[in-house]
Parts: sequence; structure tokens; C-alpha cells
Amino acid sequence: MFFRSRVPRVGALVSAAAMILSIGASAHAGTIKVSKSGPVTSIQAAIDLAGPGDSILVKGGRYAGALVVPAGKSNLKLRGVGKVIVDARAPGGAAMGPALTVLAENVLIRGFTLDHAQQIGDQHNGHGIEVHEPGLVVTRCTIRGSSDEAIRAFSANGLSISRCTLTSNGGGILAVGEQIVVRSTTVSRAATGGIVVFGQNATLSRCKVIGSTSDGIVAFGSGSRIERCVVRNVEADGIRCEGSGLAILRNAVTNAAGHGIRVEGADARIDANAVARCGGDGIQVFGPFERIAKNRVDAALATVPDEGETPTLGDFDDALTSTGRGIFVAQAQAGGLVTRNRVRETTSAGIELHASCFGVVVTANRIGDVGPRAGAHGLVLRGSDHEASKNSIQRCMFDGIHVDGDAMRIHANVVKASGRDGIDVESGASSILTKNVVLGNAAEGIETNANGTEVLGNLAKGNRIDFAADGPLTVYDGNVTGDDTFANPRNPEID
Repeated sequence: MFFRSRVPRVGALVSAAAMILSIGASAHAGTIKVSKSGPVTSIQAAIDLAGPGDSILVKGGRYAGALVVPAGKSNLKLRGVGKVIVDARAPGGAAMGPALTVLAENVLIRGFTLDHAQQIGDQHNGHGIEVHEPGLVVTRCTIRGSSDEAIRAFSANGLSISRCTLTSNGGGILAVGEQIVVRSTTVSRAATGGIVVFGQNATLSRCKVIGSTSDGIVAFGSGSRIERCVVRNVEADGIRCEGSGLAILRNAVTNAAGHGIRVEGADARIDANAVARCGGDGIQVFGPFERIAKNRVDAALATVPDEGETPTLGDFDDALTSTGRGIFVAQAQAGGLVTRNRVRETTSAGIELHASCFGVVVTANRIGDVGPRAGAHGLVLRGSDHEASKNSIQRCMFDGIHVDGDAMRIHANVVKASGRDGIDVESGASSILTKNVVLGNAAEGIETNANGTEVLGNLAKGNRIDFAADGPLTVYDGNVTGDDTFANPRNPEID
């Protein structure tokens, strides 16, 4: 007797394998649909039915809130189809706490509107979304009318928030965790801070904060990056950051009651930002930074502390009380670069280096229309060993360049129409002035009161006095003044 066995074709084997995989996948990643017409009419009921990795599709309508995604439902996906509104109030308007609480990892929330989350008693739990696990993704959501933060996240490593609108909440975003990402999200009319992130390597890009009673954007943690964000009409600092290796790039800050951009930490890059009409300094930096470049600061206003008010940052009380500067830097070390910034219409100094700085290069900046507050010099160099070169400075209420420190190198700057001196070496020793042009200043073109100053190859014309010295000069040679007989005097005029 012969038996004939039939060998399955390869195509049939592949099809069978695909079917088995499909069945297995559906067993682990099912889809539950929610709609007002049923059979599942409650979002919470769908969450309770779902397993890890499942998807919940919610059709348009208004649904009851105070939703909870419990632990053990990791990788759950909740998607709104159409206009899905989750109302966090109980019938009659009673407070029920967060609109959505997430206690599982790697959950996705997409396309929901969360309304009216209110705290229960004094528990401060009136959040639109509250999360205590890593990996949450929130996208294309709207959160309105929460008594506390729209989104509050703790232990939320890898949190991602994108394309959300957060309006009229007690706060915007408060998140704690590593590698948090917030993109293309708008926070408006927040009763406290706009976007506040604590943790390393955060990324905030293309966000807007409009109308906050505290800081606009806050990032405390090294390696953070804030890029192309817009901050307007906030009642404290526009952008405030602490940590090393920060990147603050291409942001726009307008009408912040505090400083426009305030940074504390080493190796920061602050590039191509636009800051206007802020109550403190336009840009304030504490720490050895990498560079401050290509920023535009307009109309920094002076905010004087109230009587009895004490500044709180570090040991720089004198620096903090003198606001209204375009760019202010403290604690900077050799290697710091301030270049190609445009600063105008500040009430105090255009660019100022604190006495704690050394070795900073300030080059190719444009400064103009500075004043009328005391100390309204164009460029203030305190500390030691700085280089100021190729800067253009015009129409400052006081000195164009004011020097109060040792071993400064001041080269090829153009200073015009200052209310006092063009270049004033007020104190210090061993500074060198070369190839500067000082024209039409109301007092001395170049004045030096310091010891051992070298003045070489400068041009000074049309000033009240083109050159004056009150201190021993090391070298005075090759200079050109309005009076040829006064070009290279044996004894320069003593003011």
C-alpha cells in the first residue's frame, strides 16, 4: 500500500504564519470603540476593559471625566475621533480632581479636550492630566479651566507633549523627569507659570506662552534646549534656565516684567533671540558661558526693587538692583564670547560685564540710544583681561565704553555722540587702546585715569576734549586728534 503525502506550498505556509501572527497580535493589542450610541458609552468603562497595548477610539461627544488609567495598562492608546470633550465635573458641578490620571507607563493620549478639572478641597489636584509614570505622550489635546496645572507630571521620564492648547488654567505644564519634550504647544492665561520643567536634557521648541502671572518658560536641568519659542506678557522672567550646557536659541520674548532671558550655569549658548520691552535686563547670564551671539535686545526697562525687597540670586545684590541693561554677564571666564548682538534703547548699560568676569571677548556688537538711567554706558567692562573690538556704539547718555578693571584690550571700536566720554578708562591698570575712532562725544573722546595705559593709533575728533589723562601713560603714540598740534603731545592734556 502506498501513501501519498501532500507538501504545502510555500505561499500557503506564509499565509498561515501571517494569520497566526495576526491572531496573536490582536490578542495583545485589541481596539475598543466608544460612542454615545454604544455598545460602550463610557471612556472609563473602555479603559477598564482594555489590556496593555490596546487602543481605545472615542467618537465625538461629551463624556464624564475624572478618568483613571490604572497601573498594569502600559502602552494603552486613547484616541479621539472628532470633537471629544471630557468634563471633569460631577453632575451639579462638584469638583472631582484631575480630568485624567495616568498610573501606567507609555500611555498615548491624542485628540481630547479636557474641561474644568477642579481640586477637591485643598488637595491641589485640579489638573487636566496628572501622570506619575514615564513615557506618556500627549498630542493634539486642549485643556481648559483647570484649577491647577493643565498637565502635571512627576517621575515622567520621556514625557512628550506636542500640538496642545492649554488655556485659562491654574498653571500650564509642570513636569519632573529626564528627556522631557514639549513641542508646538501654546499656553495662554496661566494663573502661575507657563511651562516649567525640572530634569536633564529637556527640549522645548516652537512653544508659545502668552499671559502668565509667573515666569513664562522655566528649565532647571543640564543639557536643556529651548528653541523658537515665543513668550509675551508674563509677570516675571520670560525664559529662566539653570544648568550646564544649555542652548537658548531663536526665541522671542516681549513684555516680561522681569528679565527677558535669565541663565545660570556653565557653557550656555544664547543665540539669535529677540528680546523687547522687559522690566529687568534683556539677557542676564551668571556663569562661564560659551557665547552670547546675534541677539537683538530692544527697550530693556529698569525695574527698581520695592522698599525692603532683597534680591535673591547669589551674591550679586549690586548687580541685580541695577536692571534695565541689554546684556548683563557675571562670573564669566576666559573663552566667553559676546558677539554680533544688537542692543538699543536700554535704560541702563547696553552690555555690561560684572567685576567677577575675566577674559571675555566682546566683539562686533552694535549698541545705541542708551539711557537715561544712572550707569547708562554703552559698554561696561569690569573685571580683568577682556577684549572689546570692532563694536559700534552711538548715542549713549553716559560713556560709550566705560572701563573699570585691569589689562583690557580695546581695539578698533567706533564710538559716537556719547553724553560723556567716548572711551573712559576709569580705573585699573595696564589697559591698551588701539585704532579706536571716537567722534563727537560731549566730554573727552578718550580719557584715562588708570595707571600704565597704552594709547596707540586712535582717531579722536569733534569731542569737547579729544584726549585727556589723569594717570601715568606707558605709551601715547600715533594718535590723530582734531588739532594736529595736539596729535602726539609730550604731555597730554590733564582733565
